[in-house]
Amino acid sequence: MTTATLFMTIGLLANSVVIGAPLWVFFLQGPALFAFMGRSKFLPPMLRLTRLLFRWTLVISAALVLLTELMLDGSFSRTSFHFASVSLAAALVNALIIVPQALSAGAKATMKNYDDDGKLRNQVKDMAISGGDPSEKSGTKILHQTVVVFVVIMFVGSIGYVYSLLSSLS
Repeated sequence: MTTATLFMTIGLLANSVVIGAPLWVFFLQGPALFAFMGRSKFLPPMLRLTRLLFRWTLVISAALVLLTELMLDGSFSRTSFHFASVSLAAALVNALIIVPQALSAGAKATMKNYDDDGKLRNQVKDMAISGGDPSEKSGTKILHQTVVVFVVIMFVGSIGYVYSLLSSLS
């Protein structure tokens, strides 16, 4: 195995985390846990998982993709480098700015839905989109939708990276 093949493999594996982890957490595991645990037990661990995913997992993986891309070529001109940069930038914006605000606002809005016994008063529909209480006017919906926009940008960068990297092989 050559050094280039090793770096390419590491980059592709790290990129699979960038794409696969959010898909798993939000589209497969999230709905299954929600159905199994119920809304009131589901939200606290989901908030912690989201914080872990965005703060560490995606940023480290996207940075590793960019690092392996630099080790492959040492150039800033390759298309795959630009796509990896877009993915890392989107992950950083989410991790450092948007997700902390969205989680904080969503947690506050959700806590307003509990009664004194710790039971959920209202159904908090579409937590990822509405950000907690759909009637909340604090901007949680906009924050949560902004997270989704930057995840899509991260996906575009990641998928573009894989496509351009594999296209360069032929």
